[in-house]
Amino acid sequence: MTNKPVISICIPTFNRCGYLYFTLKSMVEQEIFQNTNDVEIIICDNNSSDFTQKISKMFVEKYPNKIIYNKNEENIGDRNFEKALTLGHGEVLKLHNDNFTLINGALELIVNKIKELRDEKPMIFFANGNSRNKTKTVCNNLSEFVETASYLTTWIAAFSIWKEDLEQFEGFTKNLHTFLTQTDVLFRLSAEGKKMFVYDDEIFEGQGVLKKGGYNIPKIFGKNYLSLLKPYLKTGQLDKKVYEKEKKVLLLNHIIPMKFSSSRRENGWQFKNDGYWRHLFNDYWQNLYFYTSIIKIFRLILDSELNLIGRKLNKNSYQKYWRKRNRHNETTIDKNIDETKVFVGKSVTGNIKAKFSDNPNELLIIDDNVQIEKDSILDLSPEGLIIITNSHKLSDNDVVSIDSK
Repeated sequence: MTNKPVISICIPTFNRCGYLYFTLKSMVEQEIFQNTNDVEIIICDNNSSDFTQKISKMFVEKYPNKIIYNKNEENIGDRNFEKALTLGHGEVLKLHNDNFTLINGALELIVNKIKELRDEKPMIFFANGNSRNKTKTVCNNLSEFVETASYLTTWIAAFSIWKEDLEQFEGFTKNLHTFLTQTDVLFRLSAEGKKMFVYDDEIFEGQGVLKKGGYNIPKIFGKNYLSLLKPYLKTGQLDKKVYEKEKKVLLLNHIIPMKFSSSRRENGWQFKNDGYWRHLFNDYWQNLYFYTSIIKIFRLILDSELNLIGRKLNKNSYQKYWRKRNRHNETTIDKNIDETKVFVGKSVTGNIKAKFSDNPNELLIIDDNVQIEKDSILDLSPEGLIIITNSHKLSDNDVVSIDSK
């Protein structure tokens, strides 16, 4: 790049091309991205098998000097976080979830804040309006940071690091086995005396991800998270009262709601076989709230079961769940359509009809501000991808197809 960017937004991604499309769109349409060289986007593809490469290259072709796409030869797991960061050229390197869109104007706010902090260079932690202590902006030690940021430290999109700090930092993936690599780095830097600036403005919002899962919530967010904090109790860098308070908040406000939510039930959580008690008992057996929280668990289980039964009994329940995921538009979808293959932008209206084959890679993306006319049918050829933009107005009985070549 001709000019060094102020920030590199580094997106590790794997098989989420539908979400990635709208995430990238939310960035490239911002004025500061269009008119300056202050923002660079890094896409680090962990060897996806879907349309991630095709969609990424669409954006790269339009902004060749501002977006970098890399595809790993194999899936390297969470090492992809460090890989994405090392590809960035910005003064600050920020990790970002592939399903988190940026609020309009957010990039300019971020860039301006980085420029303000250039001299002191504290770590910038993006709490997105969720910090526990709203009055604490700068954390001078680990106790202050844990008390303020709490388990938000496990968020990928909250993490950023100055490029010069990353270049000097050793053992980024030292605790890769915890699946909380970025959290471990934050704790180590804070314990070493690095100040933490908690940026609490709301700058991003998540797209509703279908079929969440793939990780053990009690193990990663309970056992592993606490294991990263315990060494600092022994050294006195983490206050005992702060640790005990964090344990309680972590269990009651994060682990239990995540573990026993309705969406987790729909994806098939297992209460007996995933080690809920085994992973948490050693850390919580002396805490009374661990046992009284069983009441909260059973309430969540009952609510989850009732929701599942209600969905089965309600013939139009698929529309209810479609609406829940698509609050940002006014669409409906035919019952026979696999909604995991359909991604819809803002201010879209109409009923979605489409023809899909059995190929799992087919994908339909309907961009912002599209009006779907009555009886429009989208026909996805095998291995097909369709992206409908507002420059392509569908008409009655219009059949559109595009292949992946």
